Amino acid sequence: MALALFKKSQPAQPARDLLRAHLAETQSLQLKRQQLSERDARARVDRDAGAASAERVAALSQAIDQSTADLRYGAGSTTDLPTLRQQLVEAEAQHAKIEAVARAAAIVSQRYTSELSDLSTQAQSMSVRTGPLLKAALLEVMQQRRERFEKAKTELRAALNDVLAPATAHDALAEKDGTKKIGAEALFAMSIPDPFIDDAILVTFEQQHAHGQKLAAEHAAFEASMRATITAGSALANALLNGEASAP
Repeated sequence: MALALFKKSQPAQPARDLLRAHLAETQSLQLKRQQLSERDARARVDRDAGAASAERVAALSQAIDQSTADLRYGAGSTTDLPTLRQQLVEAEAQHAKIEAVARAAAIVSQRYTSELSDLSTQAQSMSVRTGPLLKAALLEVMQQRRERFEKAKTELRAALNDVLAPATAHDALAEKDGTKKIGAEALFAMSIPDPFIDDAILVTFEQQHAHGQKLAAEHAAFEASMRATITAGSALANALLNGEASAP
């Protein structure tokens, strides 16, 4: 119980919650389509069996009529009429057993076809929403990892400045004696990639003004950091000249 009180609360994740709900709804819809398709398949079997049975009755009736006509009007017939009539009796009896079921199956299959069409339309509509919901969830994860990134970015910037401090002093001396420079100034100007783009729409004057002030503050901080790095490099060079070989 005590451990539960100190358990770290999970950050809110509304975008991922929406995605999970959407995927659950999509899965439920897919299950409905699958179940309906299976029922429709069974209904089609009964419907098609009834149609095949009706076709057999019609074919036998036509064969009997043709054979009877041939015999009556002198064309002659090689068909065994008693056998055909027996087959027709059996076919009609079989058809009578499945005719009602086949008619019902045809009605149900037509309804299933309509319902499946509606479900397909719903699935298509939901499929269009999956991409945007997934992107929103990914952006949400990015934002929750931003604090860690910003901390690492600050530490990396500080470590880079620490390395570039002696490099700036080296380049100042190299400039004087014409030797190869490290290129500390160019390296200092390199920015650390920032995937967090401010997507706010700057519509009002106040928004534009605030954004401009932010950019100005970032530039001023960059200039101050560069001056401090150069100063630190000069101080390090002087310390080494004064015999402080153990200077950090």
